[in-house]
Amino acid sequence: PEKIVLRQTGDSLIAALDDRQFIVMNNMFTIVPREASAPTRFALAALNSSLLNWYYQTCINPEKGEALAEIKKGHLTRLPLAIPNDSQLATISSLSDLIISSKRHGETVASVFLEDLIDACVMECYFRDHMSERNLLFLDDLALAVADSLRVRDLDTVRRILAALDGPSAPTPVQIRFGPNDLTNVEANGITFVLDRADCSVAKEIIEQRSYEPEVTALLNGLLQPGMTFVDIGANVGYFTLLASRLVGPSGRVIAVEPFSENCRSILISVAENEATNVTLFPVALDERTGWAHMAAHIGSNASFVPDQVDQIARAYGTIVPTFPLDQLMEGPVDVMKIDVEGAEGRVVSGAAELITKHRPIVVTEVSDAMLTLRSNWSMRSYIEWFTMRRYSVSIVDRNGGDPGRVENLEELLSSWSDPYRIENLLLLPE
Repeated sequence: PEKIVLRQTGDSLIAALDDRQFIVMNNMFTIVPREASAPTRFALAALNSSLLNWYYQTCINPEKGEALAEIKKGHLTRLPLAIPNDSQLATISSLSDLIISSKRHGETVASVFLEDLIDACVMECYFRDHMSERNLLFLDDLALAVADSLRVRDLDTVRRILAALDGPSAPTPVQIRFGPNDLTNVEANGITFVLDRADCSVAKEIIEQRSYEPEVTALLNGLLQPGMTFVDIGANVGYFTLLASRLVGPSGRVIAVEPFSENCRSILISVAENEATNVTLFPVALDERTGWAHMAAHIGSNASFVPDQVDQIARAYGTIVPTFPLDQLMEGPVDVMKIDVEGAEGRVVSGAAELITKHRPIVVTEVSDAMLTLRSNWSMRSYIEWFTMRRYSVSIVDRNGGDPGRVENLEELLSSWSDPYRIENLLLLPE
């Protein structure tokens, strides 16, 4: 029968699958399943995961770095093993077999990539509810790509796997661009969107719901009028860009700003499909100054700034994109501006101060305290106060489609914002 072999010496958990009935001698533990249906491969993935190794070194045996560190049987009995559902189990089992096959054939690059991937899968098994609240789940989409096969047979399968990954959790230097056969036409709000079927982020919601962020959609439907100028900062695949194009009409104009190349391709194809001649695309990132930024994909079409130290750039997990202040890219007037840039909102408004101060557009912006801190080094307080100092009122966009709730007391809002990862859209109106 198959068994797991675990190294007894050392300060970290290192396990391997023995399916060839080797005899294990000294300095090794053997873990033998009692039943053939036992989730052996999940246990193998969990034991090798960075999560359980962190737990082991932090909570069970703090001998990290010691020459005589040793794993004891009692330590193993204290490890918390999650109970995966059938979909998780099938996906992780398939990935485990892929890793074993890659290692046996000397495919080092493939096995390292798959190890990072399975590590992220294990994380989701332990924190599925927590990740679901933040729309970070990817295992269900990944299962569609790998559950039917123990080998990656073609580029389509690889694309589907990559599209399901969260970049920070399972970074990879691999990117496969979409082709004509990967695209689908979707009608939504009287607009034809040409979208990548493999994108399990924004495009997935548009394909399934025939809409995206319905509360923001309803808000813009009420705000935008023919002849207006709309700036879509963080345009993604162009949903709000094309919506605004229809609403402002031929006499209006739409400026879409999007640095992620694959999203730009989607925007340009959809613009052509709809003959949206009032749309101008800037394929750059907005920042407080002209220069460059290190950017990497998250799940599907989402992307954001990532650390720009040389060692991070050398790992080939991201792309270098040019950055410009909005003040240098365009002149007014600007009537409505939407900002959704995964925490870089502070950097965007710093580079758009002249435009915002002079033309005083209505601003619809996504906010997350944690992401603002991470990518702009701003707090949510400083971001909101940047606008209130310029005589803007603040309202929270109602997710259920009701009227935006005006914030009368900033201190009460901030004290009620207990979760730093909470994400909301704000409506900022010039007074």
